[in-house]
Formats: sequence, structure tokens, C-alpha cells
Amino acid sequence: MSSPSLSRTRYLIDYQFHAPGGELIQGSDSVTASSWERAKAGDRVPIYYRPGDAHSNALGRPLINWDAFIYALIGCLFGSVGIIGEYCIVKDLLSRPNAEPARHAKHFGEKRGKPGARKRV
Repeated sequence: MSSPSLSRTRYLIDYQFHAPGGELIQGSDSVTASSWERAKAGDRVPIYYRPGDAHSNALGRPLINWDAFIYALIGCLFGSVGIIGEYCIVKDLLSRPNAEPARHAKHFGEKRGKPGARKRV
């Protein structure tokens, strides 16, 4: 079956399949002109459908899992922000001239005298 759409022909293939529960599902999907020309009644074609919802189906190509796509996109966005932040921090630390390391006591828990008292060695 074909239908005109803005002076272009749209080629549709009607199909049917049995869902896992046994229900007969009918669908229709657009294809290229060459696929439409090759198709014959009774041909077997690959059908993809969402698990748990066979009424959401397509001919010959898997459906996009938009939830996973959006979560991956958000993850990439946050990952990029983290990498840029780390780059800026490291760049800032490396650009500081003569930065001195933090001073620490030589021995943890060493005994000290009274405040202000000095001992010569």
C-alpha cells in the first residue's frame, strides 16, 4: 500500500504476529521503495516490540530505549563537568609559583614543653 505525502510516495507494509501471550497483533510500518517491491504476501519479516507491550512494535529495527538514552546523556554531562572541574583545579595548582608544601610535625604525638619554652640541643 502506498500513500502520497507532500508529493512523495510512502511505502507501507502491513504485518501481523502472535505476542508471547498468544494475542494476534497487527501493525504497519514504512519501508524503502526497494523493500516494498521485494515484499510478497506471506513473507517472514523481523518484528521488534517492547517487552511487556507488544502493541508498541516496529518492522525490522529495534525500538530505542529512550530512558536509557536520556540517563546515559545525563551521565555524560555530569562526567564532562567533573573532568573540566578537575582540569581547572590541577591547572590552577600547577600555575602557582613556589607553592610550599603543608608543614607537619616530624613525629606524631611528640612531647612538648610549656608554651614558649625552648630547649637547646
